[in-house]
Amino acid sequence: MTEAFSAYIKTIAAVTLFMAFAEMLMPDNSFKKYIHLVTGILLLTVMAKPMLSLVHFDVEEIESKIVEKMNLLQSNITLESEEYYEELQEETVQDLYTQEVNRKITQDIQTKFGEDLQVQTEVEKDSNSIHYGNVVAVTIFGNCPNGEELKKYMADSYHIAPESISVYVDS
Repeated sequence: MTEAFSAYIKTIAAVTLFMAFAEMLMPDNSFKKYIHLVTGILLLTVMAKPMLSLVHFDVEEIESKIVEKMNLLQSNITLESEEYYEELQEETVQDLYTQEVNRKITQDIQTKFGEDLQVQTEVEKDSNSIHYGNVVAVTIFGNCPNGEELKKYMADSYHIAPESISVYVDS
C-alpha cells in the first residue's frame, strides 16, 4: 500500500515538474492560457486516477490523449513563433537596408549637388520579385534649384524610372 502511495506522489510530482517546464518553454502569448488549461486537466486526471480506476475508467488512455494534445499544441506554438520571428527578422533587415540606401543616396546627392537634401526611398520588398532590393521610387525634399537635373541624375545613376522620382523644393 505504501509503495502505491509513493508511486502516486512521485507521479504527481513528475506531472507538476512537466507543467512547470512546459510553461517555461512557452513564450508569453495567448497560447499560454491553453497550456495552463491542458496541464491542469492532466494534473487533475493524475490526481483522480485512484478514484477513476474504482469506477473502471481507462485513465491511461485519457492521460495519453491529453499528453498527445499537449504535444500537438506545443509543436504548433513553436512553429508559429518561428514563423513570427522569421517575419520580424526579414522586416528588420529590410528596414535597415532601406535606411542605408537612404543614407547612401542622400550622401551621394549632397556631394554632387552641394545642397541640404533629404531622401526617402521605396525599395522592392517582395522577395519573390526579380527586382527584390531595388529602389523603385525616390522622394527628395530640400533646397535644390536644379530639380530636373537632380531627377535626371537619379534616373541615370540608380536606374529609376523618372516618373518614380519626386522632388519637393523648399521655397
